[in-house]
Amino acid sequence: MKGRKLDWNILRGILGALVVVIAVIICMVTSSQKDRTTPTGKNGIFVTIEQYYNDDNKFEKIVYDPDTMVMYAIIDGKLMTPLYNEDGSFRTYSPE
Repeated sequence: MKGRKLDWNILRGILGALVVVIAVIICMVTSSQKDRTTPTGKNGIFVTIEQYYNDDNKFEKIVYDPDTMVMYAIIDGKLMTPLYNEDGSFRTYSPE
């Protein structure tokens, strides 16, 4: 019985170390991608339409891609999601 318990402890330690390594890799990848998804105005990838702090005190930007005119919301510089119309199609920006 002791041999099996020792093997489980070794396996649990290896799995724990593997989880830590994967978490570090994910953090490194997401932090390097953060700068690529942050709009920089007309000189960058996206054009900013408006920016404000939401009810949760997180900074939000509404931007659009000048090539496709598709609008996106960027929340707290970390989460980027396209905006959709009621019928499920992408919301596009149309200058007034």
